[in-house]
Amino acid sequence: MTPQETELHEAINFLKGTKEQMAGFLPSHPGLVSRSNHVLTQLINGMCHMAGLPLVTDLPEGNTQQKKAATEPVTHILGIPVTNSKRIKKSEPQTMVNPKEEDVKILKNDVEAALTTFLERDSKDLLESLDHIVIRGVAKKAGMQVTILEPETLTVQFINEVKEAITKMNEINSKVDKADKNSKRGKQ
Repeated sequence: MTPQETELHEAINFLKGTKEQMAGFLPSHPGLVSRSNHVLTQLINGMCHMAGLPLVTDLPEGNTQQKKAATEPVTHILGIPVTNSKRIKKSEPQTMVNPKEEDVKILKNDVEAALTTFLERDSKDLLESLDHIVIRGVAKKAGMQVTILEPETLTVQFINEVKEAITKMNEINSKVDKADKNSKRGKQ
């Protein structure tokens, strides 16, 4: 242990001793004892962090109810019961899923097939009969900004918005086609 580490350990131990002595000095001022315990704990934890030591809890030694509450999962918040409370574990990194080439082709074909009949079909029927990924694909083809997660849920209103986007896309495409035909006539 280096001299600096030794000094840091001695300072931490001194502060821990001071924290324990505060209750004896101020027995008639429990609020002040609590506040000084908190401040000293923060100071000790800062020094422990610098030294690479475990942090000190701010709980009084005899208070087992608070210690129990600090280590158990939450069961109530503001008097309302919390269901399925568990400790959050560090999640493992997500792995990317790369679809097979044939699955991509099938999806593209499904999207193209749905796109050709999308305007003629009932919105509720589309919502019930098509897979969400196909509906999102049609929306994407219509120029809408959608992802696999946004919008979170597909509704009849969303289907109607997709239909409007398809109508606008068809209008633009017909104007472009007319302009192309006119430009080809002018060159001949």
